[in-house]
Amino acid sequence: MAVVRRSHRSTKDRSLDHLLNDLEMRGIDDRCVLAALSVVPREPFIALTGVVYEAARRIQALALVGDEHVLHVGVGAGYVTAVLSLLSSHVYAIDPDPELSAGARVRLSSLGYDGITLACGDAERGSAEHGPYDAILVSERMDALPPALVEQLTVGGRIVIVLRDRLVRATKRSETELVFTDLGPAPVEEGN
Repeated sequence: MAVVRRSHRSTKDRSLDHLLNDLEMRGIDDRCVLAALSVVPREPFIALTGVVYEAARRIQALALVGDEHVLHVGVGAGYVTAVLSLLSSHVYAIDPDPELSAGARVRLSSLGYDGITLACGDAERGSAEHGPYDAILVSERMDALPPALVEQLTVGGRIVIVLRDRLVRATKRSETELVFTDLGPAPVEEGN
């Protein structure tokens, strides 16, 4: 008679393991990013696997070390903001949609995320009153890098943004020099 051994791990745990393995197979290798993704629950944010991969890709491109002041533009449901809050000293987050901004604020607060200042604001103008920022993540697709965001970035800081159909990181080398790195194609569908 064969003995069937059942794992004591929950379906949720196995699903998370599968997601993390999938992310690693797709090039997400920053252990801090993977750890933060494993802690932030996807369900309250309705974050699907494809959305999680794109979020991880963009967050990893910021190369955060933990002490940065981060601006997140385009908060949406708040998933990316929650992950960023675990990887930085403080996240200033803005969304142009008042309903999304308010919903994200309630959701993040109810889940106990702190180190986040969230407001409704213009994506292209950023949030100068809280800057300068060490890193800026723009979740909205844009045709060009807004000059106001560049001005709000510290020297040595990074902006990760989708410009048209490409994911790009711009590193501010000096007050007058930006170095662009093409990180590959960006998917048509957006989410955060």
